[in-house]
Amino acid sequence: MNHEESDESVLQRLGAGDLGALEALYDRYASGMYQYLVATCSSEADAEDVLQDVFLALVRMGRKVSRINDLRSYLLVAARNRAASMARRRNAEGRRLQRLPSPGRQNAEGAGAGHAWQVQDALHKLPSEQREVVALKIWQGMTFLEIGKVLRISPDTAASRYRYAIAKLREILGGMFDERQ
Repeated sequence: MNHEESDESVLQRLGAGDLGALEALYDRYASGMYQYLVATCSSEADAEDVLQDVFLALVRMGRKVSRINDLRSYLLVAARNRAASMARRRNAEGRRLQRLPSPGRQNAEGAGAGHAWQVQDALHKLPSEQREVVALKIWQGMTFLEIGKVLRISPDTAASRYRYAIAKLREILGGMFDERQ
């Protein structure tokens, strides 16, 4: 894929049945979406399942896929909705959602692995509304206007949730990342 190729062009190719276009979109968006989903889903396995479902849904759309105007927002909204559906389904079944595996266990030799686990644990102590905003702001680099569009809230509400989340993370982490230390 040409890195300069627009989302619209790639969607046109996908709508015409070019599965190479799906690969191009996956390469372009999957990593960021996965980071968002790991932060918002109950487990890495759930994040992987949702990610796969979202991209398969693009293929199932056929020619209608070319009607998507803002692909990044579309993908994040679709991922959010599928993750919420999964959580509702599991809650209805009465199963307890799993916690994220410790990043420290996956990369015990890596510097800061313990800190990564602590941050991930603290993130999961936030209300889901705040956790979503933090994930979109930090890992997706979205503005509050863009976050509001994805979450269907006002930009001011997104900014407030972000401020509350950061304050709560600082409280939970106890200044672990203060520059004075």
